[in-house]
Amino acid sequence: AGLRFVNDRAEAWWRFREELNPDREGGSVIALPDDPELLADLATPTFEVKTNGIQIEAKDSIKTRLGRSPDKGDAVVMCLAPGNRAVKRQINERRSAPRVILAYANAKKGRR
Repeated sequence: AGLRFVNDRAEAWWRFREELNPDREGGSVIALPDDPELLADLATPTFEVKTNGIQIEAKDSIKTRLGRSPDKGDAVVMCLAPGNRAVKRQINERRSAPRVILAYANAKKGRR
């Protein structure tokens, strides 16, 4: 049986976490900019395993611990969330590439 998630937000963050794992087969194809605020946004949330699935920490709790909203981290995670076909295609086509372009306009260029 696969992993279950309490909601789509938890799944998006968990899948992003999996994509960053350098030990995965083929390594990670994601390269993040050297931005301390973004890295803090991505490293702060915690997960909890519940009977109905994996749950990510509430955004209000993250805001309290960070002292601000994790907007940059949310934006990066959501652009790679399930359902973003352009980015998903980019990842699949470039499994061996060193990075994924996280801008929709750039991801679209490959389709023209």
